[in-house]
Formats: sequence, C-alpha cells, structure tokens
Amino acid sequence: MRFLSILFLSLLILSSYHMQGQPQKGDAFLAFHGSVRGLQQIVNFNRNESDYLSLGLYSQLQPQVFISDHTALGVGNDWGLDFSRDSAGIDYTWNLGLGPTIQYLFGQGSWQPFIGAGAYWGLRHQFISEPIFRDAPSWFLTFRGVVQTGVYYWLNDQWALQGTITYRNTNLLLPESYTTSSPHVVMAQIGISYLWRRPFETFFNQDQDLK
Repeated sequence: MRFLSILFLSLLILSSYHMQGQPQKGDAFLAFHGSVRGLQQIVNFNRNESDYLSLGLYSQLQPQVFISDHTALGVGNDWGLDFSRDSAGIDYTWNLGLGPTIQYLFGQGSWQPFIGAGAYWGLRHQFISEPIFRDAPSWFLTFRGVVQTGVYYWLNDQWALQGTITYRNTNLLLPESYTTSSPHVVMAQIGISYLWRRPFETFFNQDQDLK
C-alpha cells in the first residue's frame, strides 16, 4: 500500500509539469516494458497433483527512430523466463531474441494509443525435470512474432508511461523437440519510455534537400 501511495504521488507531481510529448519525425525513442506472471494452484487437475507453482518474467527493450510524426522503426530485444515447480521437480525455459520492430502512434496530446509488431530471432534454453525428457535437446534456435497494442501517457515533453497488451508466438526452428511451454502467450505489460528530441533532424532534412 505504501508503494502504491508513493507511485501515485510521484505521478501526480510529474503530471503537474506536464507537456504534450507528441513525437516528431527525426525523434529517437527508447521504450522498456515488462510483466510478471504468477500462478499457484493447490490442485492441478491436468497433472493430477497438488502444489503446482508457475512464474513468468518478460521484458522488451525497443530503441526506435520516428520516420514520420506517427511511425517509428527500430530494433527490439525480447527476453523471457518461465519457471514451474511440481512434484516431478523444477522446469524452466529461458528465451532471448533480437529483431526489427515497427510502431504507429495515433492522434496527438497526452494520451496516444499505439499498435506495434516485431519479429525476433534468438535462442531458447529449457530444462524439463521429468525423466522421460532428460535426453531431449535443451538449446534451440527460435523465431518469435510479437503483436502489441496499448497507450502512452506523456508525463512531460520526454517521458511517458505505457500500458501494453502483448501477444507472442514462439516457434522452435532447430532442433525439433518437445517443450512444456505454450507457443502462444498473451500478457499485460507496463513500462516507461524516453524521447530524444530531433537527434536525426539533420539526416531527414538532408533527405528532403536531395529531393
């Protein structure tokens, strides 16, 4: 409760200095958002057992450049860790990916809805405690498609908070094997973003001059 009170007070103070943070062509943008998923089940009917614990940590870091006042292109880093414990032991899956991203912001003003997408190639490492899977491969090359929608709230001219709904679809490329993790994940994320004003303005002006 104390943490929530401090967070609310901080947002209130920052909002008092509020300026519209509408991005412009040539701005650079750095967004970080993450989420924590937890599940404790006393009885797990699928596995016919009790005391099942699941925990997931996910985050994304996305540096981008606005090629127009609403459209940003960049490179994203996608990271995730799934951990579960049951009577058979402890399982975990670790993912790391890197790839291109695109984002489009709607409207102007303090609140800006957005949509975005990314394609990430990377690595997965998994450990499954059940003896039948002990000899299965543990390292994989992966491809992950990500689609997002959400809203930015600009605290001032450079800082924004964002709420995001993210869909992730992970495919194991090499080698093919069994995995305990679902390829489809939908999660709610929160994050913070920073906007650098016009660091690429000269580049875009030169492009216009050439025309």
